[in-house]
Amino acid sequence: MALPRSFTVADLYAMPESERGERYELIDGDLLVNPAPALRHQVISSNLFFHLSAHVRTQRIGWVGDNSGVHIGDRTRVVPDLVFVAREHQDILGEANIEGSPDLVVEIVSPSTRRNDLLTKRALYARIGVREYWLVEPVTQTVTVLALEAGRYIEVPLAEVGAVGSRVLPGLHLTLHQVFEDADLGPPGGGAE
Repeated sequence: MALPRSFTVADLYAMPESERGERYELIDGDLLVNPAPALRHQVISSNLFFHLSAHVRTQRIGWVGDNSGVHIGDRTRVVPDLVFVAREHQDILGEANIEGSPDLVVEIVSPSTRRNDLLTKRALYARIGVREYWLVEPVTQTVTVLALEAGRYIEVPLAEVGAVGSRVLPGLHLTLHQVFEDADLGPPGGGAE
């Protein structure tokens, strides 16, 4: 049986779960199949979740989620590594998915997702109005923060040497050391994601 060239979110939900932990995403009807995250990726994601969630809870400014589905229309559903939804936008938090644009999205770049993270998802997030997009590079241990201005992303400079800046999370003090702490537990070169 030939699979359709353009998928819908309903098609995505009808697919069997991957036995290898792959993550299925859909962008404008195009199916993306990403391998399960490597250990290094998971360590970095845990570090970010811990620090972002603590800041957001302390400041009482919204909600942080990890691996939460973001559903945009009937042909797009992505699963970013981390998302932040501001308190004033929490009406988009659905039972199973985020039904709209988060305020901040974090993607941890791996060899298998690099093109989609840098091009496809960046264009999608700008189009749907994600106010800030972070690209986390495990190999170079850098974080690029992009802020949406007039429909395009511009790079936000580091808050200080070795620290991440954010326009969406006021008062955040997050160092690169905190982001990448214990990330060397994974295999050299970023893993085989």
